[in-house]
Amino acid sequence: SALLPLCEKQSDLVGAAVSLFHTCMRNGDLPVLERIWQGGHFDWLCQRLSTRSRAQLYSARATTGEEPTTAMLAKAWEKHTDLIAAQAMMLRVLWQLYKMNPTETGMRAVNGGCLVKVWGEYFTYYMHYPWPLRENREVEESTTCCLILAMQLFARLARDVNAELQQKMIKQGAM
Repeated sequence: SALLPLCEKQSDLVGAAVSLFHTCMRNGDLPVLERIWQGGHFDWLCQRLSTRSRAQLYSARATTGEEPTTAMLAKAWEKHTDLIAAQAMMLRVLWQLYKMNPTETGMRAVNGGCLVKVWGEYFTYYMHYPWPLRENREVEESTTCCLILAMQLFARLARDVNAELQQKMIKQGAM
């Protein structure tokens, strides 16, 4: 659990950690995924959806007119294609964690606030700004698939939580 905060310092380390989690999921190594769950790393994975690539920052600049700060550029992924691949793996791991712990995932996602805030930012970016490298068919298809999977998981969690948690999601801005 101490390793993941260190990974946040470099996007390639985040990518490596996510790739490791995804490989465990693909190979059916459920005890490792259970440790990810028990370690509270669902929120960490959700938070990674809010990271941006440099291409995204410059694409947003074209719309907003605001220059990316040095701090924003330092945290950004160098290659947009690497970010999309990592986010796709994150979403698949999040979906698997949900399937393994459906009740607890909904409670953790809503009570922790990661679902509405982070996923809202994720969706908002792609709804308001031009997508980097959209002219590349593979990038567009990958991005579209990520958005669809994220929306399906968000909808599933919203549907599966109890009425109290649904109200909390609305208060957090889910509508």
